[in-house]
Amino acid sequence: MMNTPAIRRLADVRMADASEVGGKAASLGELLAAGVRVPDGVVLTVEATEMTEDERRSLLRVAAKDLGIGPFAIRSSGVTEDGIEHSFAGIYDSVLDVLADGIPAATARVLASARTARVAEYEHAGNGRMAVIIQEMVSATAAGVALTADPINGDRRTCVVTAVRGTGERLVSGEALGDEWVVGAGGASA
Repeated sequence: MMNTPAIRRLADVRMADASEVGGKAASLGELLAAGVRVPDGVVLTVEATEMTEDERRSLLRVAAKDLGIGPFAIRSSGVTEDGIEHSFAGIYDSVLDVLADGIPAATARVLASARTARVAEYEHAGNGRMAVIIQEMVSATAAGVALTADPINGDRRTCVVTAVRGTGERLVSGEALGDEWVVGAGGASA
């Protein structure tokens, strides 16, 4: 699989690379390094997102040959998506179930989502730089989000898990409300 300054294998990125690959891609790289089963993929770096569309298409065609036929999940990886004062997770579009020949168009759609009105506050906060992850799609019976502290009271002894049937996109986009569990030392409660 190719590895250049413009496109990097997820297995080769770490948190130290977050300024060029975004936090989500860097975290996936750390998980891979720790031996966690994470779908294979690449990340189009911030540098590549600043290329012309023709340059990106050429780069993505080469990457697609290494990745296989798909399907893939094409997702953003914001450089500063979340912080102490703001959370902007899910603000950019994701495109799911993309076949190899659709990678350039799906990548363009994710990048275009950075120019929508809903990201104006995000960019005003000094953010807005992103990379794009191209990762093997995993069929999901259910998916969700796990928060390592209770978002209401800040309790770090509990974990809050929210999930929906199917892919997590419906949950993170706000399209569906998930089932929620609070997990602590005494077990889980719905």
